[in-house]
This record gives sequence, structure tokens and C-alpha cells, in this order.
Amino acid sequence: MIAYLFAWILPVFAGAGVYALLNRDLRGPGAVCAAIGYGFFIGLFLAAFLAGTLAGAQISATFARVAPWLAAIGIAAWIAAWYLRSRHVESTGKRLSTTARVIIAVAVLLVLLRLWILAAEASLRPVFPWDAWSAWSVKPKTWYLLDRFVAWVDPAT
Repeated sequence: MIAYLFAWILPVFAGAGVYALLNRDLRGPGAVCAAIGYGFFIGLFLAAFLAGTLAGAQISATFARVAPWLAAIGIAAWIAAWYLRSRHVESTGKRLSTTARVIIAVAVLLVLLRLWILAAEASLRPVFPWDAWSAWSVKPKTWYLLDRFVAWVDPAT
């Protein structure tokens, strides 16, 4: 379960760090949400690029190979963003009120609760024989168990 959590958090961490490095104007709650939102997509592209580059034909150990690189990219990007921001951006002195902080905290907790419910539902839902996913779920499992990609052919062949 922890590996699945890291598989979602590391791309967001690395992508948000790259976004923060490229966009030095991170002030206010909207900017943090933008960094997380854009960071999700940037991180997924980074993870896909690294998985394609580092995994080769073996797919069972892809996360173990990609995770350290994503963590290193994220740490380096966040350190560089913090360093450049502290040198070039002056503080405006505006702070969020306590009410705004409570509203934001409640909203974040509700989003996390919804994500927890969705994750539990997705992991506990069975795959039915008439479901289209049953046809597609065989391929990744086969590739994972064989530890390599294999070609799929039609039944006549």
C-alpha cells in the first residue's frame, strides 16, 4: 500500500518542483494549487519518460528504478526553486486569515477523504467477465508475471 502511495506522490512532488522552478511567482493559495495541478501532469510525463528510458523490456521493477530518479528530480527542483525565489522575489507581507486557513484545511480534508473512498472502491471492485476491463486486465498481468513484454496475436494465429 505504501508503494502505491509513493507511486502517486513522487510524480506530483517532482512535477510541482519543476513547475515551481519554472514559475517563480508562487504567492497565495491559488499559486500553490496551480503548482500541484500542473505538477501532476508534469510529474506524470517525467515518470513516463523515466519509465520508458530506465525500464527497458523488464516492467516488474520499473517503480524501483524510477522512484529514486523522481525523488532526486523533485528535491533538486524544489531546492533550486526555493533558492531562486528567495533571491529574486520580495515578500508582499499578505497573510491568510484564520478563517481562510480553516476553510482551506476543511476542503483539503474533504478531497483526501474522497480520494480514500475512491481508492478503496477501485481496489475492492471485482472484475466481471462481461466487463471490458477483463479483456484488458490480462495483458499487464501477463507482462508483469513474465517480466518482459510479449506480443499478442489473434486466436487464429
